[in-house]
Amino acid sequence: MNTGFVHDLLENTYWIKIRVLTPLHVGMDQTKSWLRYIDFDYESGKIYLIDKEKFLHSLDDAEIWKLALDACSKDLSGKRKRFRQEPGFDFPKACVSDEFNAINPQIRDGFGRPYLPGSSIKGAIRAILHAAKRPRLEPSGRKKFEQDYLGKIKDSPLRFVRVCDGYLPRTAIYPAKILSLHQTDNEWEAGWKNERSGSISELQPNKFMTAYEAFPAGAEGVFRLSLLPGLMEWVSNNGKLNGKNQKIVELKEISSLAALFSCINDNVRRRIQAEYGYIEKVAALLNEYDELVQPWQQLLDRLPNTQETGSRCILRLGRNVGAHSTTGNWEYPEDYYTGTLKKLNQGDNRARKTRKFALLRSEEGWQFQPFGFVELSVMQQAEEAQKLHQERLVLPETPERSRAATPLPETPEPAAEPAKPLAAEPFTGKLKDGAVIEAVALRQEGNNVVFELYLAGGNQTVSIRYPSGCEPGSIHRLEVTKVKDGKVQQARYKSAKK
Repeated sequence: MNTGFVHDLLENTYWIKIRVLTPLHVGMDQTKSWLRYIDFDYESGKIYLIDKEKFLHSLDDAEIWKLALDACSKDLSGKRKRFRQEPGFDFPKACVSDEFNAINPQIRDGFGRPYLPGSSIKGAIRAILHAAKRPRLEPSGRKKFEQDYLGKIKDSPLRFVRVCDGYLPRTAIYPAKILSLHQTDNEWEAGWKNERSGSISELQPNKFMTAYEAFPAGAEGVFRLSLLPGLMEWVSNNGKLNGKNQKIVELKEISSLAALFSCINDNVRRRIQAEYGYIEKVAALLNEYDELVQPWQQLLDRLPNTQETGSRCILRLGRNVGAHSTTGNWEYPEDYYTGTLKKLNQGDNRARKTRKFALLRSEEGWQFQPFGFVELSVMQQAEEAQKLHQERLVLPETPERSRAATPLPETPEPAAEPAKPLAAEPFTGKLKDGAVIEAVALRQEGNNVVFELYLAGGNQTVSIRYPSGCEPGSIHRLEVTKVKDGKVQQARYKSAKK
């Protein structure tokens, strides 16, 4: 058994190349959203991530209070700029307003690298298999059918499909807008959501806009996928899985990669065609007909032909691709879907059907891209696939693309106090709050740096929160914030002396 299992595992493991066709976002918990003025800043068509740890450590107590009470305070804008991570992300000015205060980041691993979880890919495959096999059921029957056919975690045949994480080289940040279509008194209405309730036909890019970090179209990576049909057959014939053995054998769609890809293509083709018809109806009521319809036509054109369907497939996954809200109608009447929340003044469970599009700005105007479409294909050369995979695993040199946590420098052993540099000029004025004094960085103590203040009446030392770039012996300017009995008690960092 063990020998067969190992052989089966080795013989049915594939390197799969993934190419992003439309912006792909797999997010994290909403509490991990990037906040404007703390995690990122915006200026002149660019979003800059901020090295938050260094930024916060550079603030004194008064500045921390100011940040807590008024995060967008202009008094802190200069300090935020010091800790920006260049070169930043392009972001259209027309989408920015005072309401723009958060970005939904791409999920990251422990090293801060954005990646595509294998669980997301496998979840999309499970949804395809479920949709391909289930009959037309009311909501109450769908869950039971899923459990009967695909089983629970402990006895699911999808345990024999193993998908590893994938890494792609770069991300971008996209504004997104919601589009809705519904019927009122038998009249079709379509509109862009520009406020929390209601929609209008005019697109207002900066109203009720949501921003997402996502892998852009054209980004490529690889991941491993293993199918274990031999082990499945052995378990179904010899094992005991709560009576689900026959279900495992019947799930032919995961008996080979060609069968799985064919099933995915058949289902996705049906979905894209249904969505194309839906979008045509919406676009006919708006001014953006070509811009809305064209991406779906391009996806239809890219679907594999009969000869390719077993070696290449198109899949949709990630956020904003829910089966009954953002990817089209596969099961319910076209103008609504049956939800669980009854609308006010309405006797049934009708709810508006909406779509969310990524907005791209071009010379011709706005383009509207659906989220989450990727192309999967088999890589024949394992060595080439492994090399590409290793390249994607390398920690990126540009921190703004990795959003990796930037640790503070380790505390060195206390160094001997350097000789007074000739360029440091003693302060001869009155020692009071607001006085700017030249000082030499002596050593680091925890998150603070000890400075020697140069005063005409005798030097003093003061410890302040760690500012960026304070090497022992370097000369800086500090602003006094508290003086008592002729001694400097507190100071804040101003700048390095040039």
